[in-house]
Amino acid sequence: RLLADDVLVALGMARISVGKPALLDGLSSEERRVLEGVVGEPITAEAIAGRAELPINAALAVLMSLEVRGLVRATAGRYQRTSSAAEISEESPAG
Repeated sequence: RLLADDVLVALGMARISVGKPALLDGLSSEERRVLEGVVGEPITAEAIAGRAELPINAALAVLMSLEVRGLVRATAGRYQRTSSAAEISEESPAG
């Protein structure tokens, strides 16, 4: 039986399950930029792409990665941070 964590490990996207300061460890610069664009009320992928200065297809790929990591969630076509990522400020250093 294949588990979700097995798939994440196979894709090199092992779930981050340590404290909040370590949530940014292992994120690419694009992932950090997209996460920084997800603030406040739920926001569309297009608006996030604009904030992160990425093409929409790249932003959608990054959003999917962040969703798999449990940092954002999509509802009705809009994205917002999960509670585990809610306290990461947009001033966090972008490696």
